[in-house]
Amino acid sequence: MRRTDPSLGAIVTVDFLIPRSPEQPPGTRVQNLEKDFAALIADGLQLVERDRRRILISGQTIRGERAERYIWVCGPASFVVLKARAIHQREKPKDAFDLHYVLVNLDGGVDSVVAELQPMLDDKDAKEAIEFLKQAYKTIDSIGPSRAAFFLYGKRAEETKDEYDDLSASAHAYVNRLLDLLK
Repeated sequence: MRRTDPSLGAIVTVDFLIPRSPEQPPGTRVQNLEKDFAALIADGLQLVERDRRRILISGQTIRGERAERYIWVCGPASFVVLKARAIHQREKPKDAFDLHYVLVNLDGGVDSVVAELQPMLDDKDAKEAIEFLKQAYKTIDSIGPSRAAFFLYGKRAEETKDEYDDLSASAHAYVNRLLDLLK
């Protein structure tokens, strides 16, 4: 959904996600809810109910007002599942970078993600997501590590070669540590 508020000059895009219902075929990507309103079907979204966090956000609104709100966000294990599936399906570099960022910066690191992800492997979407990660992060130049670096640095150019290669290696190492610990 895209809305423009002329008084603010801002375009806001909101993607509404829903889990797949049992009667929807696997290839279905969009669920029409009304004539001019639809939600994206996100396999694995049901796992957010098992792994979510209530966090406080604060800052300024688009109008400059100070605000604080509690919101629910997916936890690190469900985030990994959703990002793994996105890397496989959407093929956007941002998804690979987001996954790397969380694995590097999360309190407790990869070990804490594994502790929360292990019990979720009873779900077929979680198991499939792990298989997607294995495919996407086989080598440093596989699509996962390469896309994480591409998101931050763009095309692998001579002036950013070292940083690009370092980020690719880091993305490969963090995801493979996750995969090794899940064995």
